[in-house]
Amino acid sequence: MATEFGSTVQRLRQLAGLTLFEVAQKMNISTAFLSAVENGRKRVPEDFVQKLAAAMPEAKEKADELETLASQARGQVILPLPKATQQDADLATVLARKFNSLSPTQKKRIRAILDNYNP
Repeated sequence: MATEFGSTVQRLRQLAGLTLFEVAQKMNISTAFLSAVENGRKRVPEDFVQKLAAAMPEAKEKADELETLASQARGQVILPLPKATQQDADLATVLARKFNSLSPTQKKRIRAILDNYNP
């Protein structure tokens, strides 16, 4: 089952007039692997968007969107916390662990708090 990420990659590649072989060769991956990612049969590797952006200028322009779609396809979001305290890391971990059990109302409340935050 194709993911939105895979469909977007395929569409960008086709709009650029590039074949699976051409893009895979530029990315230094196999054609079969690229095809599997496009069709949702393989998990999107962490460095995939970087390699794709280096191989295709069209992907470089959409790198942020592709990273978001890749995270969705992986079923995870990576949250860098370079200056986080232990309390910050604990808060992020609790939210991640409980996220799927939050009601839509609870998620809206959290979102409203974050949307209204002005540092």
